[in-house]
Amino acid sequence: MFRNRHFVTLLTGQLVSTFGNNLFGIALPWFVYSVTASKADLSLIGVAQSLPNLASLFTGVFVDRWSKRKTMLSADFIRVVLCVVLMAISVVHASLWPIVLIVFLLQCVGSFFGPAAAAFVPLVVAEKDIPTAMGIEQSGSATAQLVGTLSGGVLLTLLGAPLLFLFDGFSFLVSTVSLLLIRVKEYPAKSVEIHEKRSFFREFIGGIVMFQKSRFLLLTLVAALVVNFATAPFDLVLTAWVKGPMHGSPIQLGIVNAAFFIGVILGGLVLGRIIKSISLRHLFLFSLVIAGICVMGMGLFASVIWDACLTVCIGFVIGSLNGGFSSVVIQSIPASLRGRAFGAIGALFSMMMPVGMAIAGFVMTHTTLTTVFCGMGAMSILSGLTFCLPIREDLQAAFAPVEHMPSQVEG
Repeated sequence: MFRNRHFVTLLTGQLVSTFGNNLFGIALPWFVYSVTASKADLSLIGVAQSLPNLASLFTGVFVDRWSKRKTMLSADFIRVVLCVVLMAISVVHASLWPIVLIVFLLQCVGSFFGPAAAAFVPLVVAEKDIPTAMGIEQSGSATAQLVGTLSGGVLLTLLGAPLLFLFDGFSFLVSTVSLLLIRVKEYPAKSVEIHEKRSFFREFIGGIVMFQKSRFLLLTLVAALVVNFATAPFDLVLTAWVKGPMHGSPIQLGIVNAAFFIGVILGGLVLGRIIKSISLRHLFLFSLVIAGICVMGMGLFASVIWDACLTVCIGFVIGSLNGGFSSVVIQSIPASLRGRAFGAIGALFSMMMPVGMAIAGFVMTHTTLTTVFCGMGAMSILSGLTFCLPIREDLQAAFAPVEHMPSQVEG
C-alpha cells in the first residue's frame, strides 16, 4: 500500500487534517465552558456540531454528480476561511452565537467532504486492497488523533483556544495541497445519466431504499440511532466530568481522550483478523455491549487512570466495529452509488445525535454526571443486544443491482 503514491499523499493530508480537527475538538468545548460556565451552552455547541450530519442525506447525491476531488478541495478551502474567522471571533470574546454559527457552517461543509472522501478512497486503491487501506487509514487516523489529544491539552494550556482554531485551519490547508498533488480517474457527472435522466429526488430516494432491501442494514440503523442518541454528548459530558468532579486540567482531559485512540489503533491493527474470525452480527453485539459497560463504569470513580483504562477498551471495540463495518460496506457499494450511500448511512445513523445533544443540556443540569454516564452505557448495551434478533446478514441486497459505469476518464 505504501508504494501507492496517491494513497500515501491522500493519507498524509488527511492525517494532518485529523490532527488539527482533534486539537479543535479539545479546544472548542473547553473554551466555551471556561467562558460561559454553562452546561447548556456546551449542549448548544454540541447541537451545532451534530445537526449538519443530517445534510449528508442530500449532499451525497451531489457528491455522486460532482468530482470527488474537486468537492474535497472546495470544502477544505472554505473550512480554512471559517477557522480563521472563528479564531478572530474568539480573540475578541464575542457572544456565543457567532461561534455557534461558525461551528454549524464548518460541519455543513464537512457534510460534503465526508461522503466525497469515502467515495474517493476506492479511486486511489485497487478493490482487493480496500480492507488493507481501511485498516491503515483507521490506525493512521487514530494515531493522528492520539498525538493531537496528547498534545492538545498541553497546547491548549500554553497557547489558548484561538491559536488552536487557527491551526485547524492550517491543517485544512495542508489537506488542500495534498489533494492538488493527486491525479486519479473519476466518472464524469454526465456519464451517469447517459441511459436515464435522473432527478435529484430519484437519486435521493436511491440512497434511502437500500435500507428497505436489507433487514440487517435496517437493524444496524436502529442500533445506531439508539447508541448515537445516547452517546452523542459523550465528549461534552467528559469535559464537564474532568473539569468538575475530577477537578482536572486540559492535560488530564487529553490523557483520557488519548486512551480512546490508543484503543482504536490497537483495533485497527487486528482489524483484518477480526473480520475473518467473527461475523458482523457478533462484532456489533460484543462491541456495543462491552462499550456500554465501560461507559457506565466511567462515572464510578473520578480518576484519570481508571477512566483512561476504560476508554482504551471503548476505543478498541468501537474502532474494530467501525472499521469492520466500513470495509464490508465499501466493497458492497457500486461506484455510482457511493456518494449517496455513504451520505445516507452517515446521516441516518447520526440523525438522533442533535436530539441527544439537546436533551443532554437539560439532563446534565438536573442530574449528576454519574447518572448520565450510566444512562449512556445502558442504552449502548441495549443497542448491542438488538443483534441477538434472528436476522440474516444480507448487506449485499442493500446495494443490488450493481450498476455498471462507462469507462473512466481523467478527473
